[in-house]
Amino acid sequence: APGRERRLPYAFEVKCIDVEKNAGGEVTKVICSYDPATRGGDTPDGRKVFGVGMDADVASASVQAILSAANGLVRRSQG
Repeated sequence: APGRERRLPYAFEVKCIDVEKNAGGEVTKVICSYDPATRGGDTPDGRKVFGVGMDADVASASVQAILSAANGLVRRSQG
């Protein structure tokens, strides 16, 4: 959901900025930002963010899978 933050395992906190849906109401695109200062589990401002876990809702699970894939791309690009 827009505005929500999640911690990606072994990586950063990401925040959902917006989602795009098709005519059937299915999520087709997730627009996110990440906070590079949160790598490794620390939050400079002390906020608590829950990690990505299992979710019975298919749409939420799909979004989490997309975020996980994006996390992998970011980690690989940083060496």
